[in-house]
Amino acid sequence: MKDEAFIEIVAKLPESRRVEAGRTFLDFDVTDFLGQSELRDFQEQTGLSRSPVTLVVPRQSSNDTTQQASHNRVVVAFLHGFGGSRGSWGLGGGVRSREKSFVERILHSVEAMGKEAVGLVLAGLGGDGGSVDGAALKLGLTPEHYSHQLHHVLRYLNLYDCGRIIGIGHSLGASALWEFAGQGFTLGVDLASPPERKPALSLVSISPVRGLADSSFLRAGCRVAGQGLHLILRPVLRVWRFSSRRVWDLMGMASVLKGLAQQRPFEASLEGIAGLVLVGQRDWIARRGLRLGLQRSGCTWPIAQLPGLGHNLLWHPATVSALVSYMPMLV
Repeated sequence: MKDEAFIEIVAKLPESRRVEAGRTFLDFDVTDFLGQSELRDFQEQTGLSRSPVTLVVPRQSSNDTTQQASHNRVVVAFLHGFGGSRGSWGLGGGVRSREKSFVERILHSVEAMGKEAVGLVLAGLGGDGGSVDGAALKLGLTPEHYSHQLHHVLRYLNLYDCGRIIGIGHSLGASALWEFAGQGFTLGVDLASPPERKPALSLVSISPVRGLADSSFLRAGCRVAGQGLHLILRPVLRVWRFSSRRVWDLMGMASVLKGLAQQRPFEASLEGIAGLVLVGQRDWIARRGLRLGLQRSGCTWPIAQLPGLGHNLLWHPATVSALVSYMPMLV
């Protein structure tokens, strides 16, 4: 990764650095390190004014940027779903369990294949410390906004300089990764001086909700719910300008609902991208139109159904176990 960015984060926010089980965890807000013009672009493209992330690197990482070292590097990006947080992946939230977190188990499985594994866990839209920009509160936050957030963080940390990017997304995060892939994941690359080698890309869609866009009924439901929640909360913010973090998080959720209502059927191509879909047997929202959507995008990803489970799969140990077993075909 980029030496300058790593050193700047540690120097400016030394308290954000912690070492656990042979890995260095860095918690920081990307917007703290952007210049005025960069911050303006970030807010316009992501709909966020604050964007916390957690970077996970090997403790003994040399930050070597040689072509050979970068070719062996795998960046694993984790994007949680609607109403989730970095805690959805087992990070933060007080006392840690003795069990390895979702993130640690995935990174360990990548390292077991002889690769250098770097983890990037995004805070998501409107929650987990992120703040929604004023314009986005009214217009809505879409999966495309989420994909732009990933672009900006990868670009700032120079994490496009790797052999492969593996995106693991749950629900809304899975939809954002489809947008990320559909755009050719080039927005984070300096097109004036493009890299000699573009990293390969693999995607894991856990309980994806992209098929929701094919249903006018579900989109209308998201629109009504988002606008209703916004109307309820707006007077609270007007009366108490410094309302609690929870109220602002709920406003972010209202913006996400309005953004989901704006989705249209996915028409970009995912052909040639390695991928996997994990879906609960009882998750009718994620299963709706899933095969049609994959077929329309030109990909033949396997669909693994987890028996007896619904939409929120991240809490269940069977999910990460199933994903670990599929990792060799993604790396």
